Amino acid sequence: MDNKVEVIKETLGVENNEAKKALDLADQDLDKALEMVEFVDKSYVLIQGKLNYGGYNKNYALFNLILNGKEGEFIKTNSVVDTDNKLWETDLTVNNKVFTKTIDQFSSNLNKKKQHLALKKIFTPAHIYQIFQLTKEDNIEERQFFFAEKLERYLEEAVELEIIAKLKTKVQLTRDHPDLFSNEKEDTKENTKEEGQLGLDIKLKCRPFISPTKGKRPRDLHIEDKLVVEIIDNREIGRYFGKLLTSKSSDLVTGKITALNFNSAVGRYSITVQFGPRVYGKLVTGTEIKIATKNDSNSTPNSTKIEEKDSNNNSIILLVAMSIIILAIVSVGFYLI
Repeated sequence: MDNKVEVIKETLGVENNEAKKALDLADQDLDKALEMVEFVDKSYVLIQGKLNYGGYNKNYALFNLILNGKEGEFIKTNSVVDTDNKLWETDLTVNNKVFTKTIDQFSSNLNKKKQHLALKKIFTPAHIYQIFQLTKEDNIEERQFFFAEKLERYLEEAVELEIIAKLKTKVQLTRDHPDLFSNEKEDTKENTKEEGQLGLDIKLKCRPFISPTKGKRPRDLHIEDKLVVEIIDNREIGRYFGKLLTSKSSDLVTGKITALNFNSAVGRYSITVQFGPRVYGKLVTGTEIKIATKNDSNSTPNSTKIEEKDSNNNSIILLVAMSIIILAIVSVGFYLI
């Protein structure tokens, strides 16, 4: 195993723990592990920050940076500057999707010309690599000083600054920003066609999230529909992606249908959904099960996760509804008497 770890480290340029994780995810298969780089290599830095500067007339700013630390490259930048102190009150600990929406909302609410921080002018590739190293070392104090120094030189004023930074894998970033690497996806597709290779696909065992009242039966589903499912794969790779794809508040994940097949011999549907680049979920379900789609899930938070009892649930719901109606009629009649 040690020899495999060394090969992975030297080939992919990853840390020891990342090389071991790649081997675990690939069930100790070296060739497969070498294709796991985007799942284990935390070479991207995600930064959320806020600052204020100025004397009597203060300016406030929110900024968001996604960096390729190893390559010293900007992947995405987003910022807004205004005199509204609500920017300074923004919680930096929210997830990046929410933080990005917050910046966009502040930008859209500005009646005057939008102001931004010229982040790409402030930080050079060498600076980006240094930020990456400081984040890897968890050197919060030095990273804070480094950022403040560069911003003060650019603004020519003292700043009050707060930032948080996290290391991310490519797959983790893609979960919140599906189009972040869209150009690379197109290049990968072209390369795959030319080389005649399918690459490594991750397939996870899942089960449907049932929505008895608003869900759709398998026969009513179509390719590209988005299903709500639960990952129940107990392998190392299943547990890893279960944590990666879900949030703290929910163990459910949405995937886009890429394959939908009916097996007439057993009377069941086999469905494949895609969660992200090369990451898929597979589930098998009966013909009458009503599965929650993305639009259904928010309106049915108390739906039950089951595999075969949808018809019983519908009967129970119908009986309860009839009981409520009968009680309401009796109560109204009694009141009128």
